[in-house]
Amino acid sequence: MTKKHFDLLIVVPLEEEFQQLQAIFEHKVDLTEDGCFMSEVETDVDGVTAIAVLQEDMGKTAAANAVDQAFERFSFSFVVCVGIAGALSKDIHLCDVCYSSSVIDVYDNTKASDGDGGGIDLALSPTHFPSPKKCSSSFDYVRLLPELKPQYIKWQKECSDFAARKIPDPVYGRDNKKEEVSEPKSLKGVIICGAVSASKKYNEKVKGLDRKVMAIETESGGVFERAQKKGVPAISIRGISDYADSTKGRLEGKTAGAVREVAAKNAMTFLKLQLKAGNFVKCIKEIGGADNSTPDLFEGKEDAPLLPGLVEGVSIQIDEKLREISPEYRLLPKGYKLPLPRIRKVEEEAGSASEDGGAKEIIDCLHLQDRIFISLTKGYPEKSLAWVIADELVQSSIADKQIIPIVVEGSQVKPPAYGIEYAASVDFSKIRKCPAIPVVVFDGVPLHSRSRMNFIVEEISKHSDAKFIFVDRTYSNLFYEGEFAATLGVEAYEICEVSFTQMSHFVQKNFDMESAEAEVVALRLRDTFRRFDLDAHPSYFAGIPRSTLTALIQANRRAELMELAVAGFLIFVVADDKASIQLSRTTRSRFLQSLLVEIWVEKRAFTHAELIDFTSRFAKKYDFDIEPIKFVQDFLENGVLHFEGERVCVTLPFIEHYLLALALSSDEDLARKYFNLGSDFFDISTFDLYAEIGPSEHVVDDVLSTLRSDVAERNQSEENELILLSGELEGKLKFSHKKVSSLKSRVDQAVKSVENGDNQTKDKQQLLDASDEVRRSFSKFQDNVSEGGIEESDREPFVDSVRHWSIATTLLGSGAEHLDASTKRELSSLIVQGLAAIIEDWTRRHDAFDFDGLRETLTSDENIDKFVSQSPGDRSVEEVRKMFDRIIDGLRYVLIGMPFHRVVGHLCESARGPVLAKSVSQCEVSSEYQEMLKSIWLSDIDVQSGKENFDRVVKKFPDAPFFRFLVASHFLTRVYWSHAKKNDRLAVLEMADGMLKSTSINIGKHSLVRMIETDEKEKSKNK
Repeated sequence: MTKKHFDLLIVVPLEEEFQQLQAIFEHKVDLTEDGCFMSEVETDVDGVTAIAVLQEDMGKTAAANAVDQAFERFSFSFVVCVGIAGALSKDIHLCDVCYSSSVIDVYDNTKASDGDGGGIDLALSPTHFPSPKKCSSSFDYVRLLPELKPQYIKWQKECSDFAARKIPDPVYGRDNKKEEVSEPKSLKGVIICGAVSASKKYNEKVKGLDRKVMAIETESGGVFERAQKKGVPAISIRGISDYADSTKGRLEGKTAGAVREVAAKNAMTFLKLQLKAGNFVKCIKEIGGADNSTPDLFEGKEDAPLLPGLVEGVSIQIDEKLREISPEYRLLPKGYKLPLPRIRKVEEEAGSASEDGGAKEIIDCLHLQDRIFISLTKGYPEKSLAWVIADELVQSSIADKQIIPIVVEGSQVKPPAYGIEYAASVDFSKIRKCPAIPVVVFDGVPLHSRSRMNFIVEEISKHSDAKFIFVDRTYSNLFYEGEFAATLGVEAYEICEVSFTQMSHFVQKNFDMESAEAEVVALRLRDTFRRFDLDAHPSYFAGIPRSTLTALIQANRRAELMELAVAGFLIFVVADDKASIQLSRTTRSRFLQSLLVEIWVEKRAFTHAELIDFTSRFAKKYDFDIEPIKFVQDFLENGVLHFEGERVCVTLPFIEHYLLALALSSDEDLARKYFNLGSDFFDISTFDLYAEIGPSEHVVDDVLSTLRSDVAERNQSEENELILLSGELEGKLKFSHKKVSSLKSRVDQAVKSVENGDNQTKDKQQLLDASDEVRRSFSKFQDNVSEGGIEESDREPFVDSVRHWSIATTLLGSGAEHLDASTKRELSSLIVQGLAAIIEDWTRRHDAFDFDGLRETLTSDENIDKFVSQSPGDRSVEEVRKMFDRIIDGLRYVLIGMPFHRVVGHLCESARGPVLAKSVSQCEVSSEYQEMLKSIWLSDIDVQSGKENFDRVVKKFPDAPFFRFLVASHFLTRVYWSHAKKNDRLAVLEMADGMLKSTSINIGKHSLVRMIETDEKEKSKNK
């Protein structure tokens, strides 16, 4: 029998709220059956039917059951979850109303609190449920459209009057400050379905899941999950009843539940307001497949609501354009959201940085400036950036005005008649009738033409109510030199990489990963992109398959990422080819491979004429009837090739590295010639990809024989002579139990952070940003002092053996699946022996530095007096002397520990695939010290088996406090940055704890606290 159909299912958590809703929506028919409370309610809108259902209890499970019970009896077009929530955003206050752009389900039945003892195990595994963009946007219109605003203001006034009767006096709200409950406001954002919590740290953790998190409650996840299984969309509407903190109980008690009552009523009357407004009704009818006969509440009015149609039309246009110009995006479902890069302000003076030169979100800059120029690098491999920006903007507003993004191709704006409106095919007069602000995004700016630029200036002056974003591959300083920037007062920005936070959120949402796992993947993506100079543009992410991301967690598989990037870029070259004979992407790849072999292996330089001749011979070889000049020009115009002087170069390093590696993998003789370990030049980036694609036996033999020779020549010292185990450093470094105790405290707190599943994305982004800023500043400092002519070989005389060892680790890590068992075991053994020797030699070299002589010079009376007289400040002579003492001690400590951290960190990051576990565990070593190093490495490959090996070794390992401190620091760093699985992270922290136990300071694991407070220096040392 066909079920009776209703437009709307309204899910309500509590009986008093159910009764409230029955009073707000006229109770029409009681449908109570079998202990299930349902009511058919009157919506006051002709043709719109609804059922309200009461949950049997609070919480996610009861909410899911209520939806199931309703769908057993009837069918529905749309589901609304209405109730109360605790505020997480500072933008909302008591009794305000928020509604979902999406719901993130992290529900757990355990209550979270900031206890003094024992730990809480709340491992977040977020599931993302979007509300239809069209429906959530329709909720915005009630406060944006002039036609509807009177209804919105009336709703606010009625809510305020009800609150004044129920809560006449101010209440103690956020931060225990007095707060008056008055007119509510409504906001769209992310709603968390999670644990009932009074914990600030837990709330901070869930807020880190998305920058638009509004509130937290306990039902929506169950409603959305069941609705999704039925193929029906949903939205959540929540009134703010508290601030999800320890004041919640006191607030309810002192107001006798009045705040809760007002908040619930505000949410329910807001739903009724939306139904009366009409736009939400249209969405429901369209989704339900009805004939959309609902009366247009604005029919016949000249000022009909244009905004919904404009937003929908622009959204459809953006989606269609992204699918047209981005092959990867074309295959993805509607609503798929790409990560947007950040931008950094630049100054007119070349090389100068802005005072607020940190990377910013584009929408944040648009709030402050009306005209923005975004400079792309010459080889930025993104054709769709302007449209990705538009996709972000159409979901945003400025000063209570909906943004209508309008993308125009700069080349289409031409005098005298082809203006902005013509190029965009948009009628600005319609936008001006709406509470909207147009944002024109220029895709390319014709700065080379004065007449066209003057025409654009005239066009911009006609649209003084609009904001403008110019996206172009013009270097920002050249842009500043033109009259255009000065005339319009445009702020110039440079495009930055996609941030770690955006990467992490993107991976987490689109690949259904836990936060810790997503952070590890995001960091590996970030490091890979930087190593190969690959701009991680938005549409590139659309083509990353889940299998590749999974491989990134397990191993350093770079070739798959590079292949994806190269293929995507060459597709653009093919798409722009207008010749009658279009050669495929793979053929163009083969051409570039041949060219790169000539340039890098055969050491040839090509002028433009020689490149044309080379192309002609390539075409003749394969009998291609193409125009060589046009074929080459396609590469030049798309930024794949360029000329430096008269010499052709590949613009994009990642294309160069990948295609050269691909060519060498099919020619053993060329590979041996290029990867010559005796040469002063060795291309480690190309070798990394080559090893993963498949190294030849002869290249592998060359690496093995070179490493054997290095290890044999180094004649490693006996264990009792090893500097890190001898005890001689502790006195020099003034190493104390205080430092060990401090590290133990960080280990303890890291344990609890892992147990609690703390989200640390924001913290890590801050550290990475700070590290980048220091690196930029230090780089400028190095440039200033480089005239002294200090060579790398002078700083590290043993650089050849270190380089050979690094090449071997790359070969083992990237080529592990291609090497046989005996090769992997021998290579592993030699790597451990080489590791021990390098740490020993490098540490002794740093220890040999004349720190005492430096101290004597800096703290001499003459130098101190000179410093005090020339440097501003109130320090006395003795205080200055102590300051220099501390600086020298700190420098000595960092330099002595650096070799261990650098080489062990490099090994664990370069050769960590699970496929290596058996080979490393079976490799032979010759000392207790090497066995320790082996177990540290193995614990990164396979934590559990590595820990078993480590536990055996550590029991009989010498008491060497400084070495133990270094190992524990290494473990702590790896947990924070490189491990995703909770059990693995805890096991590594147990090893750190075990490494420090013999230092006579015991740790009680049951008194550990929750948050990681890792020292920045320790974290950045390996980064």
